[in-house]
Amino acid sequence: MGDTISPSLSWQGFPENSTSVSTITAADYHDCDGSRGVHAVLLIQSATWCGACKTEAAKYNSKMANGWQQKGIRILTLMIENAYGQPATVSTAQSWRDSYSNGSWAVAADPDFTFRTNGSNGLPTALILDPRTMKITHRQEGGASTSKLEGLALSNASK
Repeated sequence: MGDTISPSLSWQGFPENSTSVSTITAADYHDCDGSRGVHAVLLIQSATWCGACKTEAAKYNSKMANGWQQKGIRILTLMIENAYGQPATVSTAQSWRDSYSNGSWAVAADPDFTFRTNGSNGLPTALILDPRTMKITHRQEGGASTSKLEGLALSNASK
């Protein structure tokens, strides 16, 4: 927590509302003055074999449709492993996108497990990013704190 995400970080996958593979960068979510309407970013590290990741992912379409998108909340799921525990590929990201995302959020392969920490790395791991500064404001294993995410979005929208 408190670390700033480098804008140069990038992954291959599917941006929101796209069926084409492209490069997704941390800079895509940086909105220093709010002019792009991004008020909070939920970055989720998941694996195809993870049952809790599947349960969590199944909730996001309704969250996006029922207000998160309008509140300026953006989601990026980074797939770290496939069903066999091997490093994720774009194919892994596509399978996850086809199963869980209706396109309203981005899904990318992260075979290097970019946000691995020393010690515990329970999945899914949710990182809440402030798009004004790209700082990690909250990290939680086992899913996202929706109240913290929505609170950040509300706070940034009112600035």
